[in-house]
Amino acid sequence: MKSLASVTDNDIETIKMALNDSISDMTSELKNELSPEQKNALINYKEKYSRVFDKLKTNGSMYALMETDLDIVASGLNDAIELIEDNLNNNIDVILEIDWQGARQVKINMPKAISIFVLPPSKEALLERLKNRAQDDELTINNRMSDAENQMRHFDEFDYLIINNNFNEALSDLESIIIPSNKASERFKLSLEEQSNKHKNLLKKLI
Repeated sequence: MKSLASVTDNDIETIKMALNDSISDMTSELKNELSPEQKNALINYKEKYSRVFDKLKTNGSMYALMETDLDIVASGLNDAIELIEDNLNNNIDVILEIDWQGARQVKINMPKAISIFVLPPSKEALLERLKNRAQDDELTINNRMSDAENQMRHFDEFDYLIINNNFNEALSDLESIIIPSNKASERFKLSLEEQSNKHKNLLKKLI
């Protein structure tokens, strides 16, 4: 873990985006039917995450966070780890949507984990998709693009590579990898080595 003194502006933006995504997920989850206990707990988490996000947005520095704020984020991560371990112990597969750094840590701790990197068909297509979401202002979109470009530089650390040019085709590719079947040949075609050779020109443009 980085010390506060070594946290960069890019780190701050990444943390803010992660918090913002979590808050959005909680907002969506609150629209579902929940027990009073679940709803209260979720509202409590949302308020805490929102407080941390607002502090970073206003101050732009990790020094704006109190120790209790850092504990909130750490607590959320610990809860996630516990949930993952419980599911795996019960033979339930777990899908994690994480960045390359998180994927690297998972591979270190769980070498048998399967890692999949999803790439856009072009930078222009990715920018258009971010704009069409109509959820973020221009600064946030630019930050997301910058983060995406950084993420894409690490595609070669993953086991499989999917090009999300067409959603249904990308979904079918994903199913070929994660759903047990006799499609070993399809799975092989999506391996990092095969896809890197197939999409050399695209990778040069993206990276």
